[in-house]
Amino acid sequence: MFCGGDADTRQKADNEVYINVYDISKVINNTLGHIGLGVFHTGVEVYGEEYGFGRCTDGIGVYKLKPTTYEGHTYKESLLVGSTNHDQSEVESIVSELCYSSWYGNNKYHLINMNCNDFSECLTRRLLHTNDAFPLWVNRPCRMAAYLLPEIVTEKVNSFDEFVFLKHVSENALRDIVDDS
Repeated sequence: MFCGGDADTRQKADNEVYINVYDISKVINNTLGHIGLGVFHTGVEVYGEEYGFGRCTDGIGVYKLKPTTYEGHTYKESLLVGSTNHDQSEVESIVSELCYSSWYGNNKYHLINMNCNDFSECLTRRLLHTNDAFPLWVNRPCRMAAYLLPEIVTEKVNSFDEFVFLKHVSENALRDIVDDS
């Protein structure tokens, strides 16, 4: 395991599974971290690829990218959670299966109830055949909110998250148009 964004000096085995953790807000995480809370994005790294789930400019869904390069959040650390017995083509099949499952295939992203951390946990369980490998602290605030807040409040939070995302995409598209002219 390596932490804090420092370079990993050892060679990673292809079948090692890492949870790549990103700070969504360093200010919030630095403030609440001492009591075990924070807001994080995660992706799962295996065979030199990182798989994640969420909103992106192409819509909502599962994505694949070079590890630790997710844009929009600050890379924090990579947590080694185990080694998979699946080969690379089996991993791709598992990810594909999740892409087209009813859980992820129908634009079902929800900031609190169906987010990137839920996807990372699900994929980790499938790759390692265990329920104990995923670090639960990365999704603790969402689990607490889902348990403590009424559904109407969680829906308002999700709607606000969607609004902020769409505003960000629109601003970037406008900036690209202005830059091209």
